[in-house]
Amino acid sequence: MVMYRHRDRRNHPEFERQTRQIVGQVLTDKVLPASFRKMPCPVRVHYSWDCLRRLLDAREAGREVKVDSILLSSDVDDELKRLAGQCCEHIFIADRALIEAEFAFEGTTQRRSVNYVVAYPIPQPLDLARLPVLVLDGLGAAQNIGQILRTAFHLGVTSVLASRSVWNNLGGRACRVSMGWLYFMDLFLGEPMSDALKQLRQRGCRIYCAEDHFAEAVKPHEPGDRRWALIVGHEHHGVSKESIALSDVRICVPSRQGESLNVAHASAICLYELSRDMDEPIKDWLPSGKSEKHELVHECN
Repeated sequence: MVMYRHRDRRNHPEFERQTRQIVGQVLTDKVLPASFRKMPCPVRVHYSWDCLRRLLDAREAGREVKVDSILLSSDVDDELKRLAGQCCEHIFIADRALIEAEFAFEGTTQRRSVNYVVAYPIPQPLDLARLPVLVLDGLGAAQNIGQILRTAFHLGVTSVLASRSVWNNLGGRACRVSMGWLYFMDLFLGEPMSDALKQLRQRGCRIYCAEDHFAEAVKPHEPGDRRWALIVGHEHHGVSKESIALSDVRICVPSRQGESLNVAHASAICLYELSRDMDEPIKDWLPSGKSEKHELVHECN
């Protein structure tokens, strides 16, 4: 249960030991680094029944998402318990008052909520990335990360190259804001980011870098060509100098009045414009027996 405890009440050596154990079960062929902050696969507590359902859909569609355990309130009905049982055999059930007192994670105060420990994303070689690629370079807020991921997925951009700070921030909040679409995306760790960007250039990618102070307005990429990448950066510090230097085109969202846009809003506009003339993505993210219309209607309800 140490994985669910609030940071202030956590047995940190035991937390680190269990985290390493979970990562070792996922990455059986890798030697884990000595630095805990350099773990190749984030282990975090995710939450919400909507995200858990989407996780099941992702698995059905062939995605690899490791769920180590699930924490439920004792007042959860049998149908939801059965749903949890489809994800994992290790299920903890505790009294609502105990959960609220000892396991103060986001989502636990919601009626009949669910928390679950996930090892995700699992790192992959960048040469497997399906173009185009969204590059998240140093973003700090999980809220913004989740919003950008949700937008990217719906616009057909499913490959994400993340800096280490973003990688370590792919937890429950980012997943919840993405409405669980995080589980359907291919994520790649850019460490160092400069090497990863050079690898994209070798594949013929045209790399766009977005900052509000750049002069060139964003416009659609070449029709039918998926060989492009978009870099967006930290909410206050922007894109790193190293990443800017490796970009081909430096773009902005023109402002008619007011101050600059939030990074999530600016990213949405850039992704929409760049992908406007892109060919249709392959719908291999859909679980068998479900249609895209069904998925979108379910999300709106």
